[in-house]
Amino acid sequence: MTLPPLSNLVAVHDPEAANLDRIEQYLRDTGDFQSIWRPGPTWLAGASALPGSEPDPPVIRDHGFAFAEGRSDVLGEGNCSPTSVRELGELVDSHPERLSHLPGDFSFMRFNCGGGATVVRSCGGLVPIYFGQSGQTLVIGTRLEFLARLQSDRAEIDPFATAVWMSAYGFLPYGRAPIKGVRLLPRGHYAENLGVRHIDPRIYWDPRPRSERELVPSAEHGERLRQLLVRTLDRDLDTDGDNLLTLSGGVDSSSLGSLATGTLGRPVSTLSLVPAFPKGRARELAYIESVRSRFRFGRKWTIVLDDPKKLELLLEAPPVVFPVLHPLLWALPQIHQENPVRVLFGGEFGDEVCGAYATLPDWVVHTSLLSLARGVRKLPMGPRDVVRWTRRRSLAAIRRPILPQVAGKLPNWVRPDLQDQYRDLRGELRARINRDRRPLPYLSLSADADAWLPMNWEVTSSLGIRRSNPFFTREILELAYECHPSELLGPGTKKLIRQALRGDVPSINLNRQDRGEWGTPPELERTWQTPLPDELTEIVREEFFPKPVSPLPYRDYVNLTILVRFATRLRDVRFSERSSA
Repeated sequence: MTLPPLSNLVAVHDPEAANLDRIEQYLRDTGDFQSIWRPGPTWLAGASALPGSEPDPPVIRDHGFAFAEGRSDVLGEGNCSPTSVRELGELVDSHPERLSHLPGDFSFMRFNCGGGATVVRSCGGLVPIYFGQSGQTLVIGTRLEFLARLQSDRAEIDPFATAVWMSAYGFLPYGRAPIKGVRLLPRGHYAENLGVRHIDPRIYWDPRPRSERELVPSAEHGERLRQLLVRTLDRDLDTDGDNLLTLSGGVDSSSLGSLATGTLGRPVSTLSLVPAFPKGRARELAYIESVRSRFRFGRKWTIVLDDPKKLELLLEAPPVVFPVLHPLLWALPQIHQENPVRVLFGGEFGDEVCGAYATLPDWVVHTSLLSLARGVRKLPMGPRDVVRWTRRRSLAAIRRPILPQVAGKLPNWVRPDLQDQYRDLRGELRARINRDRRPLPYLSLSADADAWLPMNWEVTSSLGIRRSNPFFTREILELAYECHPSELLGPGTKKLIRQALRGDVPSINLNRQDRGEWGTPPELERTWQTPLPDELTEIVREEFFPKPVSPLPYRDYVNLTILVRFATRLRDVRFSERSSA
């Protein structure tokens, strides 16, 4: 079975042919790209299909296209007809704002005969797209490492973007990547005629309704959720095995495991992180084993995530050009070495789609006082919801809305000037909520905290592993923007998925109401041993140099270790590029 095509892409625009010749030779020497070609006199492009993917057929390149994802959605399976590819080119060149009329999620580059290029990013967004300009050279790529290598003269850490990212809330502010001068193209956006005009991302897909009247509860929503999840898993998972599920025992990951193995019969292995303290570990393992014992899984990895193990996983993982925050991604390379993984999938964003604590702010927005009084017996999480509703409505009335998806402050080791910038950013986000009159403003804010997508792609694609995010596709997001919060919450949480999958998932997992029992870890400290690299002077407080004198809280120690590994990898990439030049 051929899996949906996924590829890494890079494109370089430079009016100087000698520069393109030098970069082309460098790309060939790296061996990172299966094909390298010249789409036009001032353009150089490279593509590398992930394992299980068929590369673009010649007719695609002949018409100026290079696909990162979604080729089969847009142009159909098998060989693409010249007519369909030509019609797609005409649409992109003349009316890119109408791309939302095409089906599915797609990311591609289109090089036109006028010397420009249009770049499109998908709505769900498996594959990120970065831009960077260095002098007269424009670089576009699907991995941050490509930008770092081809802009080596300026590949330095962006202190503010990186500091905000290290708050662990999923934000990269203003579309800035962790490298200076590099920007991310937002999901559902395009940028046209690059190389001829400046970069000006524009939106082509906006699924948010204009009025609350469009949020009409429907029994069809649960049925549609199940169909979409089954369809995505059927499309993305390998029929021959090597599918790895990150199984927490929660409703969302348990649902995916049940559908993948029980409904579709796909071979699946599992990776689970469990708490260190015994009571919480026993509770989480009970939910995990409920799914594992019901269905036939392959290999089963269980990692007890105490603080020493967390640091061990981090230090053993190969560094990449991205600050990687999630222990699952730290563990992935070793698991991949033991048992090659073809597809990694998990329940990310399931809370927001199906209804959990993350949905409560929108439930407050869309629950009137009369509805609250009438539904006092159907509160999402109990009587305390009345207090939550009152407090949040009061703060909104004085234009101080809560920002539950945004960290209250940056870590203590971050420089004071960056802390000041972050306060301004929080003010801008509050102003955005205050101005926003469209439904579901907090779902929109959560969806914008999507930097976990490029983090995952940087790690998985570097290992040749495909990623699947069943709760974060275009169709699922469109469904989420049709659902009134009352369909998701009250009484209890996850109403939509519990209704949709009650015949598929073990009841103990499907009806789970708690958010996990990880406990409060002890306040451990650890002494930093080596000088911090100079590359961190613009992000880390001055008194931490040359190295922190006092023992650090364990969380700060881990965060600084992540930063040092990121800075070191960035330095190695620059050195490697200069040496080859």
